[in-house]
Amino acid sequence: MSAALFEELGNALLVVLMVGKFAATIFSYSSEGTGGIFAPTLFIEAILGE
Repeated sequence: MSAALFEELGNALLVVLMVGKFAATIFSYSSEGTGGIFAPTLFIEAILGE
């Protein structure tokens, strides 16, 4: 997270991380698996805020 916030990652990698986290969050939430929805949302929003 800190590397993304300090702009040490390329834009393409940030997009891949954001899409992957979004897909994993949807999969986990829809399958009623363990894990919340708040922390992944913070991660996605932090990446989008770049």
